[in-house]
Amino acid sequence: MKKVTVLVVDSECELRAALRLCLEREGFVIFDAGNSADAMAVMRDEHPDILLMEISFPGMDGIDLVEKVKLAWGIPIIALMARPEMEIMRRASEAGADAIFLKPCSMNPIISTMKRMLPQEKEGKGQQN
Repeated sequence: MKKVTVLVVDSECELRAALRLCLEREGFVIFDAGNSADAMAVMRDEHPDILLMEISFPGMDGIDLVEKVKLAWGIPIIALMARPEMEIMRRASEAGADAIFLKPCSMNPIISTMKRMLPQEKEGKGQQN
């Protein structure tokens, strides 16, 4: 059976590594990118099941990335934000972000949200080891 794949996009290498470790422990297969150009390349090459991304990073606006990914692939998108900026949260939601979390945050609600977002046939596969 295919494991659930997640693309983690954040400009902070340490945060990407921490997210990778937590999600791999849950059985997810992780791809990562530090910017929007790399994220788009991974989307084209790997077709991950879920996008977990920082909304503000260098390069393409994170909201533009949300919009492009949602339009082209239609996958669930979870956005991470460092500050609770209501306008950016609104724009991210309108662009297609399915959930928004403020950093730092516990991984438990993120993992629960990811599992709820999975199509029925992939549910539970994220936790296989």
